[in-house]
Amino acid sequence: MRWLGYEAIAVSIDVLGRTVMSRGWARPVGELPRVISMLPRVHTLIYTAIDVEGTGTGPLVNQEIINLLRSKADEVLYAGGISTCDHIKQLKDLGLDGVIVGYALYVRGVNCEK
Repeated sequence: MRWLGYEAIAVSIDVLGRTVMSRGWARPVGELPRVISMLPRVHTLIYTAIDVEGTGTGPLVNQEIINLLRSKADEVLYAGGISTCDHIKQLKDLGLDGVIVGYALYVRGVNCEK
């Protein structure tokens, strides 16, 4: 059996407002800064803004949140509300390492050719 290493693990945090949620977004865990402070350092952290998940209305994250996440992770990915190439560029400009596009691909796709 091969053990998974540090770089093979990603932690996903689902956030409603500034509250981390669990159990299918039904149970509040705590405020984002407190929950992040309790995490060990991880390779990849996925932040999902459930306020906008599946809406395509645009990302809901700011530099303060990204800095907080970056304090505990080497790579920070974002999910929630993404539906255009401009949304992806906005997130890249904030310094995120990647995005997860789900709903937009299901509905119509996102074409970001150069």
